[in-house]
Amino acid sequence: MTTMRFKMSRRKQGKWQTSMGRDKFLPCYWIGGFLLLLGLIALWVRHDEQTDSYADHGFTYKQPTLTSPEHQAAYHLTSSQGWSNDLQTIYYDQQSQSYRIYFLHSRDGATKPFGPKGQSWTVTSTKDFIHFSKQKTAIKATYLTHAEAWKSAWTGSVIQNTGLVQGVPKGAPVAYFSGLKRRDGSQNVWAAWSSDGGLTFSHPLNDGKPVLDHSWPFASQKADQERDPAVFYNNGKMIMYVAEGNQFGVYQSANGLTWTKADEKGASKVLGTSVLNGFNEQDQPLECPVVRFMKNAQGQAKTVLFFGAKMPQNGQTTGTYYIVGHLDQNGLFTPEGSSQRLDQGSDFYGANFTGSPDSAAPDQAIYAMGWIGNWSYTASGILAGQSSQAKKSRRLGSYSLARKLFLNGQQLLQTPVTAKLRETAAKSSKGQLSGSNWKQIASLKRQPANSHYQLKLTKFTGTVQLFLIQGSDQIELQLNAATGTYQVTRVANELLGQAKADYQAQQNGQFPPSTELNLNVYTDKNSVEIFFPGGQACTLARYSVSRQQDLTILAQGSQGQFTFSSRQAGADLPD
Repeated sequence: MTTMRFKMSRRKQGKWQTSMGRDKFLPCYWIGGFLLLLGLIALWVRHDEQTDSYADHGFTYKQPTLTSPEHQAAYHLTSSQGWSNDLQTIYYDQQSQSYRIYFLHSRDGATKPFGPKGQSWTVTSTKDFIHFSKQKTAIKATYLTHAEAWKSAWTGSVIQNTGLVQGVPKGAPVAYFSGLKRRDGSQNVWAAWSSDGGLTFSHPLNDGKPVLDHSWPFASQKADQERDPAVFYNNGKMIMYVAEGNQFGVYQSANGLTWTKADEKGASKVLGTSVLNGFNEQDQPLECPVVRFMKNAQGQAKTVLFFGAKMPQNGQTTGTYYIVGHLDQNGLFTPEGSSQRLDQGSDFYGANFTGSPDSAAPDQAIYAMGWIGNWSYTASGILAGQSSQAKKSRRLGSYSLARKLFLNGQQLLQTPVTAKLRETAAKSSKGQLSGSNWKQIASLKRQPANSHYQLKLTKFTGTVQLFLIQGSDQIELQLNAATGTYQVTRVANELLGQAKADYQAQQNGQFPPSTELNLNVYTDKNSVEIFFPGGQACTLARYSVSRQQDLTILAQGSQGQFTFSSRQAGADLPD
């Protein structure tokens, strides 16, 4: 083999001359440089997300499956398989000193969340609401085969047995849950207890028959409106609130198995018109009741009723509401004020809470989490790309950051629970606002979709615009510091038809007006959560599969100073 040797000669007439030389071999650094160039091209392609799994510059996932990662969040709880929605009780297990979090799960996946395999309860555990254990089934979609047993397990609650529940060891967790009866598909309430600290509920009570049947004369008597039982202790008895369309049925029991009307002389119902301002029949159903007991800032013990509802006449889609009051002698809720939205966004639903289940032991603070979704569009079939030709995602279901709730008078204030959230070093900037022109505070390209942005404004009375862009998808926030009002508009091309129209409807919210504004925005693969300085929050679902986003922030004000910082939140998103 002949060894080729080249040597560069002087430049003549504008051209380089090459000649054979015996003393110079082909430079190795040419080869190294060529290989380096190939590596950089490969890295650029990876950075542009043109991988075996993604196409269209990272905006399309090619082959979605029941376990594919296109909607896996970085630091939010996400279903590991199939579809998930409502949260059940967030139950504290003393032995492991961790919280058990239960949520509804469908093995059939997001394209048919109410498919033939039915829904089950999934459980995961956490000590910090950032890191979660491996998910497992807590209540099976089917267990017994007789006609009165359940064939799909729906929303309910978990309570620790204090000794009242007949046939259950003291201290054992007991689940009360709704579902569909095998015989006729009607909604009813069943119960089962756990012998392993709430990891599985494999011991059905009442021989697997309903402990509350919709057909009983004091129940709803509606086959499709008897669900979401919430159980607590009050004055030595057990009380159960159940969603029944336009009302909550209220029941009592001395042994956890036999349930009757809580108010033996009355209808024993909490009407929607009594807990939701302007409620009418068109606004039903009321869903997901949860009763908690809290002390307000003045040290007074109060009862807080949480529930899922919608108020279209106020421009509000489905969400989580609450109202502060007390229980009467029969355990029925009596309002002391007006209902309020716990989260002002469109995508904080099926929420649940930590906290004492005993009216005699109110809490100073509790934790809350919500399903990031909305029945108007999340269950419509989400495309795994921004083209109408993209395939639909089959794995979908994420949950909000936990929030710590405090009761101040009639209002709940919330802060995100992020102490254990790993973040990169902050990239910060600051400056001065002046004049009437818009000033660009931030313009960041190709940011991680999982990020934490913080904007502080002092001596400011103007307007802020924030844009989060992923390809042809966009979320825009516009707020006015002086009036304490904001508007949200969104575009999502992973949705079609009416679902897309519902998603893209404008949303409005409020926060306490102030010249000192501290805005925290947490973004992840499936969500944007905005926390305002007055203790308000706005949770928004998003459906782009991209692992990157662009951010722009503009401000207009005659005066004021700003400080802005950005960080990646959580680990890198999976391929």
